[in-house]
Amino acid sequence: MYPYTHPHQPPLPPRTDGRRPSEPRPAFPTAQPSYHHQPQQQNLAQQPYVAFPNAGSPGATSAPYAPHYGSAAGPAAPFTAQPTYPTPTTTAAYSGGSPHGSYPSYQQPSATGSQYSSAHSLASVKSDVSDHAKDLEAKLQRERDERRKLEEREFERVKSMSMLEDQLHSMKLDMRQTAERAGMAAEIESKLHHEQEEKRRLLERLGAAAQIESRLEHEIEERRRLEQSLYMEKSEKQQLQEKISSLNNEESVRKEREEKQFLERRLADLELRLRDNQKALEESENRKMEATKNLDMKNIEISSLKRQLDQGVINQEKQKLDKMRADMEGILKAKDSEIAGLVDRLNRDAFDRNASAQQLRELQLRYEPPAPPIGDEALYHRAPPSQPLPIPKGVDHELWQLFVMVDPYQLRVVNAIQLRDIINHGPWPPLEYSTVRILHNVYDRTGKSFKFDDFAALWDLIHSWVDVFRANDHHTDEAEFGHVDRKDLRKVLKECGIAASERFLTALLTRGYRQERPLGWDDFMRCAATVKLMQDSFRKIDMDKDNWITINYDQFLDLVVNSSV
Repeated sequence: MYPYTHPHQPPLPPRTDGRRPSEPRPAFPTAQPSYHHQPQQQNLAQQPYVAFPNAGSPGATSAPYAPHYGSAAGPAAPFTAQPTYPTPTTTAAYSGGSPHGSYPSYQQPSATGSQYSSAHSLASVKSDVSDHAKDLEAKLQRERDERRKLEEREFERVKSMSMLEDQLHSMKLDMRQTAERAGMAAEIESKLHHEQEEKRRLLERLGAAAQIESRLEHEIEERRRLEQSLYMEKSEKQQLQEKISSLNNEESVRKEREEKQFLERRLADLELRLRDNQKALEESENRKMEATKNLDMKNIEISSLKRQLDQGVINQEKQKLDKMRADMEGILKAKDSEIAGLVDRLNRDAFDRNASAQQLRELQLRYEPPAPPIGDEALYHRAPPSQPLPIPKGVDHELWQLFVMVDPYQLRVVNAIQLRDIINHGPWPPLEYSTVRILHNVYDRTGKSFKFDDFAALWDLIHSWVDVFRANDHHTDEAEFGHVDRKDLRKVLKECGIAASERFLTALLTRGYRQERPLGWDDFMRCAATVKLMQDSFRKIDMDKDNWITINYDQFLDLVVNSSV
């Protein structure tokens, strides 16, 4: 038995390094103990490391003390090493000191195995030995942890090496397969290049579509804002019209009465001129009948003289009579031409009278104010405006007079019927109401806001179209309006600034136009106004001016409604 024991440590085994107890303990080795890696399959579920196995515990041997590093499984553990700290001698007595170094209160036993001299020195020695044993156990535990980590790293390295070998084998197989597929790589690459080109073009088109969509959204927002403002303006305009109509009823009636009196006076003058022309015609016919009677009497006298006179005198008289006959025929021709002129004047006067009467009836129907409601006579007899509308600065006075002539309520806007009365005062043949309505829609789609600026622009547009029409029509007189051939219509419209295809014009002329007659002034104006209305509706959507648009169903319906006439 050793003179001291540790409560958690078995008796120390005898020394095997040949060192005497009095010799100093060597330094703790820093190098890790060598071990050999076992390539066989290791049992991963090993027992935990045991620093000092007790007797009867797993991993304990028959020897009184058998230190192990690693698993406590005994011979199956992968690593074994010799202890690196000094061990006591095999004898039971010490002659040279403590096996773990010298201690201040340590008293070496004698050869006879005597005990320590005092209990106090024994307790201090036990405490020092216990602390030293704990330090050794901590160091041993750290070494075991490091060795276990190294073992795990080695296992992972072997595992990664096997995985790398498998990957190398699979890569070799892939290389062979890649070599076999090398012939298809060029074709796939060309297809990929083609797909990339297609993708680039699609991206460009998508970018353009996104820009167009943003523009359309902006236009829709702007249109919504304009519609709101237009609705407010319409409501204000309606209120203003109600006020103006209530204020200007008597003034409009007075103007209409004056115009009616003027037309009645003009009608009376025309009837008087007609009666005078009829009297002149009757007098001309009477003179013609008298001249015919005189000619018959002269012929009778000539026939009687032929029987009485000789041949020479007869010839002389014959020459005189022929001369007189020629003079009479000239007089008759002059009278006939005068009669034809009188008949023409009579027809024109009758046409003017009928036109004036028709215009008077239209004005009566158009500007006749409705009867006032019962019990509201003051509204009908309201005072007229104190003075007419002032002429704005920078406008043509003649155009302004034409515009206000058909605006008795001083609304500063005209409808299609009033616009027809203005246009028919121009230096061109009258236009039908359907044609004027299309021209009205070119500048006013709502039919309620055709102002003087729109009228001035339309007046200039009609003048420019008149010049183009007269330069391409077929006429025999400078004062005559001829016609335009259907085959030249596209060229004439192009000169007017209107683009259209032959197929579209052919389809347009088959609807609402007479096929048996050429295109006169009214037909030409109707066709040009229709195409311009459609062209303006398209150009409002074609923001980039490339004659291509992308619209949805609602926008298509709006386009059709705005282009309808």
